[in-house]
Amino acid sequence: MRRALPALLAGSGILVLASSAGAWFSGTTTSVTGEVPLTVTGGSVPVAGAAGLVLLAAAAALLLARRSLTRVVGAIAALLAAGAGIAVVVALRDPSPLLADAAATATGLGWSGGEVERHVAAWLALVGLAVGAGGGIAVAALGGRADEEASRFERAPANEDTRVRAMDDWDAIGRGEDPSENGGRLGD
Repeated sequence: MRRALPALLAGSGILVLASSAGAWFSGTTTSVTGEVPLTVTGGSVPVAGAAGLVLLAAAAALLLARRSLTRVVGAIAALLAAGAGIAVVVALRDPSPLLADAAATATGLGWSGGEVERHVAAWLALVGLAVGAGGGIAVAALGGRADEEASRFERAPANEDTRVRAMDDWDAIGRGEDPSENGGRLGD
């Protein structure tokens, strides 16, 4: 569990970043010279790429953070991924403002409307953000439980008195004495 949630956040962050580089929407617009093809990438929804970077940073922070900080990191990752997911849903429902910006850049004119093709990269970004939000919620809910599970297998540091008595017992053996004469237990 300690490594599964950071891996989940990192994987979703990589998916969001990779899909943000691809084409999300395409269409055509009319200009003075004829039909001009338009392509809108995920970079036109910058909050998606930023959320991908935050998910990667959250994954790294979870590997280094302790109990109280893991809850904060998880909450921030969940909120940002959910917010970016809403922005992607808005873009998927109505990509015409994004295509209008692309048309203005390409031709200097507005978008003439028409059929819009939605590419799989936009849907992959949405899936990555949903998984990232779910992973952030899981991290915020579980908090330090993963630390507790991992720490139960760690050896506690030895008490200083126990170490000193054990060294005294070895010294007694070295002198030829029997250290178990004080009740039959070494170190007591």
